[in-house]
Amino acid sequence: MNIDVINNITCDFDVFNKTITLDNPLWDKDFIHDVKWEKKWHKVLPYKKRGRSDVKVPWEFGRGSVFTQSALISCSDYTTIGNYKSLVYSFYKNNIAGYGVQWQCTMDVSIRLVNILVSKMMLNQFTKVDDQCFEKTIGITIREHFKFISSNLEVFNGSLKNNHYLADILGKVWYFCYVEEDEAQLIKLLDEMDVEYRSQYLKDGSNFEGSISYHFLSTEIFILTLLPIIDFYKSKQKPFTHPSLITILVNAINFANFATSSLGFPSRIGDDDSGVVIRPVKLSNIAINKKNQYITINRLNAFNSFLKFYYEQSNVNYTQEIVGTLLGLKEISFNKVIKQKTYDDFGLYKYEKSGFELFFRHLKELGTKGLGGHNHQDDTSFELFFEGFPYIVDPGTYCYTSEPIKRNQYRSSFKHNLVKVNDNEQFDMLEGQKGLFKLDNRPNTRSDFKKGANKDSITTNRMGLDITRTIDKKTLSIIDFIDTENGVARFHLHPSLKVIKNDKGVVVNKVQLIFESQYPLVININKYYYSDYYLNEEKASVIEVLFHRELITCFERV
Repeated sequence: MNIDVINNITCDFDVFNKTITLDNPLWDKDFIHDVKWEKKWHKVLPYKKRGRSDVKVPWEFGRGSVFTQSALISCSDYTTIGNYKSLVYSFYKNNIAGYGVQWQCTMDVSIRLVNILVSKMMLNQFTKVDDQCFEKTIGITIREHFKFISSNLEVFNGSLKNNHYLADILGKVWYFCYVEEDEAQLIKLLDEMDVEYRSQYLKDGSNFEGSISYHFLSTEIFILTLLPIIDFYKSKQKPFTHPSLITILVNAINFANFATSSLGFPSRIGDDDSGVVIRPVKLSNIAINKKNQYITINRLNAFNSFLKFYYEQSNVNYTQEIVGTLLGLKEISFNKVIKQKTYDDFGLYKYEKSGFELFFRHLKELGTKGLGGHNHQDDTSFELFFEGFPYIVDPGTYCYTSEPIKRNQYRSSFKHNLVKVNDNEQFDMLEGQKGLFKLDNRPNTRSDFKKGANKDSITTNRMGLDITRTIDKKTLSIIDFIDTENGVARFHLHPSLKVIKNDKGVVVNKVQLIFESQYPLVININKYYYSDYYLNEEKASVIEVLFHRELITCFERV
């Protein structure tokens, strides 16, 4: 890793685009909403405090990227090593193992353990921390994290496991690779990984939670779990072979490449979480509307670099190379390969023509084995990119628990690019806090997807009403038909775009949207709230087309 690349990393650290300095760690406080959690045993501590408090604020800060960022600053300027040590001491002093908000979520404990070990790895590469008291403190902290993870594995509803459990395995693997170096334990964990990744990834390589964001997160966890194991076996001069895991990972990486525009903007199907394991160190300097793009490019570069190293049987240290890429310390041009354009198991299809990329969503069934915790009401919705930039967008997620009404608004079909004829949802929303991560598995909609040589179509029956949306593959036009008098088609636009009505329809920057029908149309341009990043939202334009029975929408370059 080139030390010159590390220069100019600042001490500023943003949590959901709100800046906090590394010399003032707020481990137990939602500083955005000014709410603090007590130092209670983690199992009795509430997730929700008064008002709009959001537990993800202290969790995000406590995932440990602050340790990595501070360590890298010390790598380029050793006089700042005291700041890194103070950060470690601060966590140790203020977060007694098992007590307080930083111990509520085992997944976050595991991610923090990985980042602490990464920070030590980086420092050891460039310098030596000669301080026995400090080494003892960080050693105790590492062991406390491992013990907590081992005793608090995340299994929901008695048997359900998701990305949290994958992260729990991640922390244990890193511990047995870099702290105790126990091959017997790694063999057991490889067997467990084989079971879990088979369960949590569908046959087409997509993640079973029904969210592009969680596919990227789970795949990052996947790679970071394999890296140290491969390096461990290389250090013992033993071959690493596990064909089934590599096959699942290759398919997962292929899907990640597919679900991204040519400029690196990800499709935003399902919950759009900002969660990462290894956070790019310069993320605070990136404009908010480009943070997801920046993270996605770093991830794809890391994913694809891993495959290149693996297939070439490279002698590089996999962990250092890939972690360096995720941190944004590697100067790699963005390059991706798309193997296929239809993913039936996930329900996502990609169509391309003359600089346009259109993602079409078919929600066959709820993810996470019917729970729907990270699904949105987006059957027949679509996203449109032009020259790689998002034009017609999924409005995002905004929050999970802090504002239940907004949480459900962002999940609703009203917030997606589809046809509505009444207020009925595709799946009923459930009441209470648990309902924020669950949908009623008894759909209000029957959905029939038909593929053709020139056209693909989905017919949905909602409460006795048939709505058919067809994609014309040659012209990349959308044909909507309803067997009732009136419907509304919504097109949510990216907030950076300018909208002008004309006699054909609407001009949006470089794209003309043409609306046609044999019946009169009413075209309105209204405002809605778009969320590009957790706890951030801004006003943007939504085109609403009121039509009778039939609507044809075409896209042309201006």
